[in-house]
Amino acid sequence: MTYQGSGGQDLYQRYTYNCTSNRSYNLYISATQINSEDGSVWRCGDNDINLGSSGDYTLIVTDPPTADPVISGYSGTTAYVGNTFTLTCTLDGGKPLANLTWNCKGINVHGVNANTQTSAISRYTVTIDTSYNGQTCTCTASHLLWSKNKQVQSHPFVVHYNPVVTVGISPAYIRETDTFERPCTADGNPPPTISWTSNTSPSNASIFKLVTTMRNQTGDYTCRAQAQSKGPHGLLSGQAVLKVIVQFPPTVQAILEQASVIEGQTVYMYCLARGVPDQYTYGGWVQEYMNTLIRSANDFILSKNQQNLTLSGVTHQDIGTYRCKAHNAITDKYGSLYQHGTTNLVMNCKHLFCVYKLKNL
Repeated sequence: MTYQGSGGQDLYQRYTYNCTSNRSYNLYISATQINSEDGSVWRCGDNDINLGSSGDYTLIVTDPPTADPVISGYSGTTAYVGNTFTLTCTLDGGKPLANLTWNCKGINVHGVNANTQTSAISRYTVTIDTSYNGQTCTCTASHLLWSKNKQVQSHPFVVHYNPVVTVGISPAYIRETDTFERPCTADGNPPPTISWTSNTSPSNASIFKLVTTMRNQTGDYTCRAQAQSKGPHGLLSGQAVLKVIVQFPPTVQAILEQASVIEGQTVYMYCLARGVPDQYTYGGWVQEYMNTLIRSANDFILSKNQQNLTLSGVTHQDIGTYRCKAHNAITDKYGSLYQHGTTNLVMNCKHLFCVYKLKNL
């Protein structure tokens, strides 16, 4: 036999029990007279001891909670990353007690049951991170006599945290003379202010910009974000560094190792390139005399990468202008890939014709 509470209505429930094999007895119970203490074993019978037998029956009294669940433990004050709050959901009354469950940030989580005899209680401890900002935790109460669950939400969490600054892909490669822009974004609470700084050009703008970029603008540029919190943490800040690498074609030098050359010596020449990036492709050497091509790369003994030139037993025929070339895949402002360097080979002559050639070099 089960009695379900009916919210205080003065109803009479009629129960019929077969106390013996051939007799029925009616038990009348007033709803206003039943309370949780009535849940016990009841005897069905009458005052006639000659009935011969009677029966024991359990009366289970159930009653829904009349209150709503409440949450305590967080009042909406400023929180910081790493803070912890123990939320307590409480629902008084009901038999049996209500069942309490938690959902935080849209995710079902497990609370700790702390029920008493008269109240359903569940606790959940929140460890604050940035994802809690503006989010809530919801406690849902369910009961077997309810057709619809009841819910209560915590105060939205107000989380102050250092700005997380983003400057995009770094390093950024820019060709010399190009225009370059890069925005800086920052996620923080309170909303931060953004500024770019370098050792040469501070700026309060959130967009970093270089116009007609020059090679000396290669360097580190820092985006900083700051916000003032009214709580104990004071100034909140974050930063990110953008490394800018300006790419430009190499400056090429043709270098003659000996300061003074005598006929018959072995002469060494080197092609030296300096640019960004610093991976070079060398295109060999040529010899010119009075703007006339004398010898090409195929006529020389060159190093494996065609960077270095060796002339053995030089004679007056070797006098002239020597030109080497190299590139690093970056074209110059005219669209030329290879860049050139030159040097003149002169020597202490033993023959008159050699002296003549030197005069015309």
